Amino acid sequence: MFPSEKKKNNNCYDCGESLELFEMDMRKETKVMKCKGCGMYYFYKKELLSGWKILKITKDPSHLPI
Repeated sequence: MFPSEKKKNNNCYDCGESLELFEMDMRKETKVMKCKGCGMYYFYKKELLSGWKILKITKDPSHLPI
């Protein structure tokens, strides 16, 4: 185990349940994940070298930050 390795977190920050893919847009390089437990939506944006960066966490999916 190396401290520089990043651990992939696919759990909700609020309730700890797993996240499932809700929507993905390859042209805009964005994805939306939804928590199975509490219904929170996680909005991600693809970055050049570092993978996916979280943009916003909300209950209402109609307020897209993109």
